[in-house]
Amino acid sequence: MNEDTFELIDGLKPVKDLHRTCTIRTATAGDVIDAQTAAERVVHTGDGPLLLVSDAKMGWEMTKRQVVCIGGIEGPLSDEDMRALSGRDLNLIGAKIEALDSAAWKAAQEQAKRGRDEGPGPTD
Repeated sequence: MNEDTFELIDGLKPVKDLHRTCTIRTATAGDVIDAQTAAERVVHTGDGPLLLVSDAKMGWEMTKRQVVCIGGIEGPLSDEDMRALSGRDLNLIGAKIEALDSAAWKAAQEQAKRGRDEGPGPTD
């Protein structure tokens, strides 16, 4: 599992101490399952109940789970802690998670290619 540690712009101050050092990690299958479950809700329609998953809530839940810690605050973050972040810090965390997940995905694709015969090479 890949991790990245960086400094937040504004930091998180839940009680008295300001926390700025943020560590995030790549998502796991468990994160996806838990986030999807948390993002589900039942809506009653004329045809009966329908289970919906909110994409926005799913993204929020994934972010909460991918934050390992902010200073001494261990993840997953609570809704209260997430709401206490500045918009700049929330955007920074999102961008860092996207870059980390993208790098992990590319590495997995490259690993899958290793050792495979790509066929005959170019002829001179």
